[in-house]
Amino acid sequence: MYRIKQTCVALLLSLALIPAAQAMDYWTGGIGSESRMEAPVHNTKVEFSARDGAYLADIDFTLSRESGEVLVQGVADGPWLIIDLPDGSYRLTGTLQSSQEVQAITFRVSGQSRQTLGMRFNP
Repeated sequence: MYRIKQTCVALLLSLALIPAAQAMDYWTGGIGSESRMEAPVHNTKVEFSARDGAYLADIDFTLSRESGEVLVQGVADGPWLIIDLPDGSYRLTGTLQSSQEVQAITFRVSGQSRQTLGMRFNP
């Protein structure tokens, strides 16, 4: 019985150490009309583009709470990042892989409203 308790405690501790960044679902895409039609509807959409308005892909991103807690990290393989977030304040940092240019935005999610945010780079 003692061995089972040790195993359960070890399992629970290992689960607690899994980074929160892997726990939140998100969708990236938006290249072509077919991909855009498959996009989920969530409360927050970020569009990655060049300053001239051309859509960009291959953006490394990190989404954090205002407290600094990282919620999700990934690579946007298209110009859209779509995610459903609870009410709160957030910071999104994006790095354009081709130039290593970094951009960051802060934003709030409140109530049932949906928002589209933009992040513009100089490729």
